[in-house]
Amino acid sequence: MKKMKKKEISFVETTLKDIKDKIVIVTGANSGVGFAICNTLLDKKAHIVMACRNPQKADFARLKLLENHPDAKIDVLLYSQSSISDCNFSIFSPESL
Repeated sequence: MKKMKKKEISFVETTLKDIKDKIVIVTGANSGVGFAICNTLLDKKAHIVMACRNPQKADFARLKLLENHPDAKIDVLLYSQSSISDCNFSIFSPESL
C-alpha cells in the first residue's frame, strides 16, 4: 500500500495570500535573492518596484522578469547608498528607458 504524501504548503502560499496589485519595493532586485523574490511576488500578481544602484543591470533584470511575466507591473527605483545623507532616489517607468 502506497503512503500518501501530505501536500507541502509553501511559505508563499500561506503568507502571501492576496497581494494582487500591492506595491512592493525589493532591494537588490537585479540579482540573487532579490531577483528570486521579485519572481515570487510577480507570480502572486504584485506590482514590484526594483530598488537597484545600476540602471543597466536593473533594466536587464526587469526584461528577464518580463519574459516570464509579460503583463507584470514593474518599476525601477535607482538609488545611491554611499551614505545615508547621500541617498538619491529616482523612479523610472519602462516608458522612460
